[in-house]
Amino acid sequence: KQVFGQTPKVFRNSSLIYSNEIGSVVASMGFKGILTEGAKHVLGWKSPHYVYHCAYNPKLKVLLRDFKLSDDISLRFSNSDWSEYPLFADKYIGWIAGMPEEEQVINIFMELSALGIAQPLSSNILQFIKALPVCAKEKGISFSTPSEVVAKFKSVDQVDVPYPMSWIDEERDTSCWLGNVMQREAFNKLYSVAGRVHLCNDRRIKQDWDYLQASNNFRFMTTKKTGLWLNRGIYDSPYDAFTNYMNILGDFISRVDALYPVEIENEELNSLLTTIKNQGEEIEKLQKELDKYKKKAAKKAATE
Repeated sequence: KQVFGQTPKVFRNSSLIYSNEIGSVVASMGFKGILTEGAKHVLGWKSPHYVYHCAYNPKLKVLLRDFKLSDDISLRFSNSDWSEYPLFADKYIGWIAGMPEEEQVINIFMELSALGIAQPLSSNILQFIKALPVCAKEKGISFSTPSEVVAKFKSVDQVDVPYPMSWIDEERDTSCWLGNVMQREAFNKLYSVAGRVHLCNDRRIKQDWDYLQASNNFRFMTTKKTGLWLNRGIYDSPYDAFTNYMNILGDFISRVDALYPVEIENEELNSLLTTIKNQGEEIEKLQKELDKYKKKAAKKAATE
């Protein structure tokens, strides 16, 4: 909103992480829809080609990724050992056109890095993307933004996701971020100072808090054996990633403690946070009343 002046209507979480609880929080923030993975262990016999809604709040519509069609582009496009290689736009659109007519929408979600990094420019990935709309038009297939899909289609059913799922690995869960002792230790240590961070108005503290929560910080620490190569950034091993992160986190916590000493009990912090929240609500209420009286005064002045 700050950059483009537009209020977002559809939420996209890191790696499409979603659960009933996350959906409920996102709905309470005013979003109309959310993107997530069309995981088989969640969908069962259901198709990802329909609009669903959050089990905890039916107002939030859920758009599910077709992982096969998405991964055909983002993972397999340049793989010469793949049975469908080389993949051309007309063949790809032909697969979509051959699907049952009653299916509402096919969601193709991938990381932007698929175009030019995961799939190098030498693979002609950009030419493939450029040809897709032309081939789609010939088959009577149209494209829509997530907001347009959410506005146009009604939900056919709820999607029940009691435990968080994602689009990562075969398990499609959050084990690549919180699956080992190091990751959970780092995660718990980070959020042990959440109350103090929320209290402060220091811009650098807030900025670093955002950086420290980046999901890749925890993924670099994974010890999972998936058979796929993992880019760990600057680190040679998960242990290097853990050591470096904890050093940085230790420094960050020292800065937070300098603002709000450890001696302040959590109960005191909660009391302060409640007071601030109540004051904010009171200011908002008074502002509304002030606006109302201003309008009345302006109307009276105009009449006179």
